[in-house]
This record gives sequence, structure tokens and C-alpha cells, in this order.
Amino acid sequence: MSYLRKLIDITASTLLLIAAVSCSDNEYIAEVDDPSVQPGDRAATIEVPLRFHVEKPSLIGKPLVNDIPSRAEGDEETDDPEKAAEEAINDIWVFQYDENGNQLIAPRFYKVESSEIRKLNIRLAEGNNSHVYVLANTGDETWAQDKDFTTLEKFVSYEYPFTEDNVEMGKDERLLMEGHVESTIRKETDLHPIDIHLTRMMAKISFKYVTAEAAKSLIVTRVIINNMPLAMRMEETPKEENYPAGNDFETRSVTLDKKLASGEVYTFYMPANRRGTTTNTDPKAKNNGAPEKALYVQLFVTSRSNGSNFLYTIYLGENDTNDFNVRRNHNYNITLNLKSEIRDDRVLAAAANCFVVNTNNEIMFDPYTRTETGGGWKYSDYVNKKVPAKKIAYVKILWQYVNVIGDNRNGDRVWLDQYDRVHVKTGSAVGNAVIAAYNSSNKILWSWHIWVNNDKPANLDEAVPYYTFGWTGSADGKTGSIITTNDKRSVKGRSLMKCNLGAKSGNANDYGLKTYGTVYQWGRKDPFPIGNLDYNVDYYQYSRGNVGDLRDNNNAKIDMNTTGAVHTTELFSTEQTSATTGTIAYAIEHPTHFISPVKSGASNPSDASTCNNDGDWFWGHNDL
Repeated sequence: MSYLRKLIDITASTLLLIAAVSCSDNEYIAEVDDPSVQPGDRAATIEVPLRFHVEKPSLIGKPLVNDIPSRAEGDEETDDPEKAAEEAINDIWVFQYDENGNQLIAPRFYKVESSEIRKLNIRLAEGNNSHVYVLANTGDETWAQDKDFTTLEKFVSYEYPFTEDNVEMGKDERLLMEGHVESTIRKETDLHPIDIHLTRMMAKISFKYVTAEAAKSLIVTRVIINNMPLAMRMEETPKEENYPAGNDFETRSVTLDKKLASGEVYTFYMPANRRGTTTNTDPKAKNNGAPEKALYVQLFVTSRSNGSNFLYTIYLGENDTNDFNVRRNHNYNITLNLKSEIRDDRVLAAAANCFVVNTNNEIMFDPYTRTETGGGWKYSDYVNKKVPAKKIAYVKILWQYVNVIGDNRNGDRVWLDQYDRVHVKTGSAVGNAVIAAYNSSNKILWSWHIWVNNDKPANLDEAVPYYTFGWTGSADGKTGSIITTNDKRSVKGRSLMKCNLGAKSGNANDYGLKTYGTVYQWGRKDPFPIGNLDYNVDYYQYSRGNVGDLRDNNNAKIDMNTTGAVHTTELFSTEQTSATTGTIAYAIEHPTHFISPVKSGASNPSDASTCNNDGDWFWGHNDL
């Protein structure tokens, strides 16, 4: 059973819960003559009454309209199992330590059999200033058997693992709680009950977004919760300290498994992640300088008005300006109001190799955060702010068509800000550009395609369904089936973008270079400027007559004094593939170099016998 349990939004007084449990203890290890004695006990035990007080959590933010109320808000009796689960206790583990912090009794498990208010009797050892700890709702009567809790220090510092399965509330689940008391235990005929105040070991996040009429073209496609720690400490550390300690702790990101509609509340649970505060006072600038590994929620948003994709990022905490502390036993109510398409520092362009933007617009993106993997490579091997040689020192325009971005000699159209974010302002012309990130040694670490198009080619609503011909015989087109080309295309396949990647126009009535777009070497991420389509040579024909007027960072003409047939000191050239040039690292560092497998001077490049490396630019091949 998962340990995840519902938290509650409480504004009233603490609810007193006295739970009844079975009178028999779980047989912990071995069968003994006296069932009240267990291996590991250092003293005889007596029966002691125990009472639980479920402490109310602190409420951060205004209550959400359709959030789950709790019995502590006045509903003492409820038939709603979801409300009851907010405070219910299913089972407990009991631990007792002497005044020196040494274990007095073996941990004991008790199963709760009723939620009625009555005494709960447990077994404790006599002792002065003994420490009694209770862990509620593990759902596992063997949980403590393989763990070393022989001292109080080991118990309170234990970190309970947190898994992705525990993010949401499941059926019949209860919230993990912990409580303790320091008390002197004496054997008397009428012991007064020992009061244990339990607190929830997780934070509750209730999140929703609301879209105003002026922002109706914004469509939320995905929601991700980032930087959830993988464990929670058994006992809370001092509130003034950051927890988990340092910045090297492991975290996970969780994608919500359902599509959220405007106004719908999604609730999830997580361990504490306290990252401290900053001095910021402007809510629009809270994300600037956010502490590393602070918890944040990302909304992937598509704009139907311009076809761009954005990330709306919300850092959680006790306020909207400078607090990044997510604490256990706290409920955080978060509402994101999408009032318009106006963007501020909390909105980034979604991570990509190609950014689709319209003219006279601006985007900002995080150049360090990429989650995709595959093909035997990892992004952080090339771009990594923790490694000096892989940290971005500056960005600039590598090439562009005239006024696609414009004159950037002052670094006011493409730049890296103090928070390590890349900004791009597009110019007045449609077309293509490539910007590059450099390290302090002026080596290209990565590059991005900026595609400026006013016809919203990335708008999913404008994707064009692809239809193909049917098959005779079996529908899957296996042996014995043939394509029925005499019929109209009637079988619907996938929907495709309405124009070529890099095209200046998405209008089907436009022809020629406006619709051709850009060209690519197979498996490479960077585009090459389109030219006259005659490539029956062993190189890419770089020349102004072929590819047009290309401009640099200052919007000045780029030198192209050769056909591009050989290696030159100019920006554009052709390289013969080899163990050095035919690699991912070389292709990333030289995005304008065409890497050719064709042997130099070959009269027929289409003949495989005239090629090195079996005609593959990537040395040694990679089919992943």
C-alpha cells in the first residue's frame, strides 16, 4: 500500500482524533512465551493509553473553489471517504528511546480497526524522560523489521523514500504522519493518556489555471511538476534551514497524466523542498535568480494566434515574490490567471532546436534545460553550466537572411542575460537564421534555428491530414496486397505541418523559394540555406549566387568567395568525413560545415564506390 495520504485545508481549530486499535501487537520476530515481550526489548513493557491529535496544516494562498474541505472546518461527521481520508489513521508504528537516545523497546506495529473516538492502548517500557515516536500509515506490518532504528538519531534522520506512484491520492490510501512526545512512563493503576501530536510528512499542492477571454487562443497541452525530492526526513529539520541540504540531492519530474481544463483543480503531494528566499519584490520577476532545484510547475502552452509554444513557469513558496520554501504539513493553493498573451520573465519558449516566431516578436528560452535523450548522446555532455568548458559565455547570430533578426552588434537582438537565458528579437523579414552559443574559448557549444514565418506553421489546428491510397487484400498491406492507385487517396494517415520546415510562406498558392524552406544532412539538427537544387557534386554549393545573400551578427554580408567545394577559413565549407569530422561533437561545433562522404574529385557522387564510409557522413554509422 502506498504511504501517500490526502492533506487538508484547515482554517478552524485542531481536530482531536482518538483512534481505537486492536489490542494484540504484531508478532515482531520470534515466538516467545510472553506475547508482550519481543526480541529487542531492553525492559519490561506495560500497557499505556495513547491519544492522537492530528495537527492542522498551514494554508498558503486562497482556498480554491472546488477544493476538498475537511472535517476540521466544521464537518465533524462525514460520509465522504475522500474527506475522511484527510485525517484517518490506518496503522501505527511505535518507537521508544531512553533519555540517552537508545532504543528501549523493539518497534511495534498496531493496526487501526476503527475511527471511533476511544482509547488506544499500546505497550511501552517504564523510563524517565523517554522519547515516544509514532509513525502512522505505512500500511506495512513488516516495514521496520529490516531497518536500524537502535538510536534516536538514526530514527529521526531516516529518509522515507518517495516514488512517482505517491504523487496522487489513490483509493484507500492514507497520509503518512509522524509525531512524538517526551514523557516519564510509570506503572500505575490508572495512567493518564499520553498525547501525541501528528503532523503530515508531505506538502499538499492544489493547482489550477484560469483562462480569460483575452487569452482564449492559449491552449495548455501539458503540465509538469519539477524538482520533487526523492525522500522525506522522518522528523522535520529546523525551519530556518534549507532541506534537503545542498544542491546535489536527487529529484524527479512528474507529468500530469490527465489534460487539465481551465478552472479544474489538480492536487498532488510531495516531500518538503525548502530552498530559502531572495530579495525580489516584483511578482513578475520571481523566477529571476530562483534557487537551484526549487520546486516549480510548468505549463506547456500553444498559442493559436502565432503558432508558438511557450512554458509558463510557476515557482511555489509562501508568497508570489521571493519565497521558495515548500514545507511539510503545509497546503499550497496555486491559481495561474492567463489574462492575455502578454509575456513576462515567467514565460519561456519551450525547449527546441527550432523556434518558430513571427516577425517583430521576442522569445526567451533556457539553453541549459533539455530532457530528451536518444541516439547515444546526452545534451549535458555538450552544454552544462557546471563545467567551465561547457558553460555558455555569450550568444550571437551565426547566419541569417537580411533582416530576419537584424543588426546585433550591440547585443540587443540576441543575447544571454544574467540568469543564463537566451533572448531573441526577430526583425521585419520572414526567413531563417541560426544563432550559436559559445564558451569562453569561443568554441560553439550549441546552435538553434530561428524560423520566422507569419503563417503560423506550428499551429496544431492548421496541420494538414495526409491521405494515401488504399490496399487490395489485407488492410496492413502485407504479401499479396497491392496499392489501388486507380482510386482517390482515401486512407487518412498522420497530420503534417502545412509547409516545409524553414519555408517563408505557408500559402499553398506560393511557389519557388518561398515554399522550399531549408535543407538538412540526415541526422543533423542544423539547417542549411536552400539553394538551386542541383547537388550532383561532392559538396554543398555555398555561394551567394546559389544560396542568396546571407548576413552575419552585424547584418553584414558573409564572405562566400568559393563554391564551398573545399575546406576554407570562411564560415561555410565542405569537409571530408573521417573519424574526426564525422562525429556528433564536430557537427555541433561546426553547424555550417557540410560533411561529405564522397571521395574528392569523384565524377559520379551517386555511385557508392566513389564514397567513403559506405556513403554515410557519420563515421562508423549509428542507426539508433
